[in-house]
Amino acid sequence: MSFSSRRLGGTVVAILCVAAAMGTSGCSGGNDAPKAKPSSSPVPSFDLAAIEAEADDLWVSDGTIGFFLERADSAAIPFSLEETYWNVRLREFDPDRGERLQAQLVEPWLTQEITGSHTEGLPRAVQVDYAVQVATALGVAVDRSVVVSALEPLRADGLYKSSSDDAQGDWGSTVHAVSALHRVGAPVDASVLERVRSALGTPSAGSTAGQAATNFAPQMLLAALLKDQLPTVPTDLQAAYDTAVSLVDGAGADPVSVATSSFLNAAAKELNLRVHTTRPKMCGILDADRLVRLPGADAPDVQLTVYAATLGCDVRIPAETPYSGAGWPKLNGQALTEAMQNFITPTAAVLRLKHQNGSELSAPVRAALVQALRAVWAPAIGTEPVVTLAQTARLARLAEIAEYLGQPLPSAVSSDDSPESGPAVLMRMFALAQQKQPGAADVKAARRLVDQAIRFERQAPMEVAASMEMASRLLRDKELHADAIRIIAAERQAIGVYSLQPGAGAGASLEASILGAWISGDGSVPMQAWIRVGLCTADFICRESRNDEFGDTSLTFHGASLVAACRQPHCGEDVPPFF
Repeated sequence: MSFSSRRLGGTVVAILCVAAAMGTSGCSGGNDAPKAKPSSSPVPSFDLAAIEAEADDLWVSDGTIGFFLERADSAAIPFSLEETYWNVRLREFDPDRGERLQAQLVEPWLTQEITGSHTEGLPRAVQVDYAVQVATALGVAVDRSVVVSALEPLRADGLYKSSSDDAQGDWGSTVHAVSALHRVGAPVDASVLERVRSALGTPSAGSTAGQAATNFAPQMLLAALLKDQLPTVPTDLQAAYDTAVSLVDGAGADPVSVATSSFLNAAAKELNLRVHTTRPKMCGILDADRLVRLPGADAPDVQLTVYAATLGCDVRIPAETPYSGAGWPKLNGQALTEAMQNFITPTAAVLRLKHQNGSELSAPVRAALVQALRAVWAPAIGTEPVVTLAQTARLARLAEIAEYLGQPLPSAVSSDDSPESGPAVLMRMFALAQQKQPGAADVKAARRLVDQAIRFERQAPMEVAASMEMASRLLRDKELHADAIRIIAAERQAIGVYSLQPGAGAGASLEASILGAWISGDGSVPMQAWIRVGLCTADFICRESRNDEFGDTSLTFHGASLVAACRQPHCGEDVPPFF
């Protein structure tokens, strides 16, 4: 939620918990921070129970609706530092907020945020500062030397830059850097002290509210942070503060002015100045529901809520949005209901893992998943024809989720839409195959899909064969099974190894091998064959073909469910997770 990077077009750098950084919130820092519990190490070998336990740690819910996140690695952290930080900040006004956060779950990805091995578009100093703030608030130990090393490349001419590529520093980034250093007990370079001392002064008569936001407010915050280290400050800070407040008040209650007012008041309190407390003009940012929303947004804005609350406005604290013990999920600027479409695949994978492990969902988790299915995921299918590969794949996942939850399958499963490709036909058939007791409409739909699949046999033989096999089991039709066996025989390269496309030059394909092994029922253990021919590593990281790189650095939940299935003879009886 950095105003500087996303919300207000670079007008203001959103300075984090200044009061806490200046020692007024009781937060501890540096190497004296409470030690966290040991973090969970990656599963060294395939342990289905351990992977399932990790999935439970990535359960996201607000008590009403819920979903699962994918496993995190250095390349794809599923958590939002911004959302997590600002919700933790709201604890000042809502003490029970984020009570399910666990230090040992937050620590691994916060460390990556500090070191810079992961970024999410925040200015570098802001990212370090937010991560340090959350870590110390949750009792996660922070290595002082790591913070210093992360920030040192940003320092130039007494200021800190937004990134090491910038030509010069800015005051907002400098506040964040100094705040992080202050929190971990690291010294501030003399060049920064001198730059702050020489810059402090009263805004001139021609100054604007924008200048107060980008220059004077952060300079005052730095004066407060560094008050014990600065030499005598040659200015009347009370007069300077009063002038800046007048400038900001004149701009009206917009997000920048409210943020700047909050910064100015935080600095003034720490400097023992006479503070302009609640100012009705700034509290005009509240709507009729006493909530704070950005223009055009439906949901309340947590960051602006913090600012309004620190100004003493009668703001209503918004309800918690769904989060996990490891933090708030990354929504990538989307509304929750829109972003939840991205969590269908990991949720289906986790439910599949639990099914494979013989585990039951708790009543609250089941209820929250049912609500997600009914209120968000199923309605998103809409009334449009489901014909593309992307559309049919989503339908297949939702049908899988519905089956695991004992809920009716989406009506689109048995519609008469005509999928546009062999893989799309397969996805539709997979969705239909989740129906364990097919009715007349399902039988009719399955026959229709078989007819459609035949059209694509030349282009997509393995997908067509799998469609026929699923229909065979759904309809108890042995002739369809025989057709499927006939088709895969032409693509078989070795026991458990198949190509996806016809032709002598076609290479081994993981997807084709999953489908072929399952259809064949030959009793072999496919995972052993795939490791032998180089489709998978001994650590069960797999690739589609031997020409591809091993893209994942850790086993995803989907990958884990594939391993669980295909360590069995012919990948088990259920349709294996081939997509």
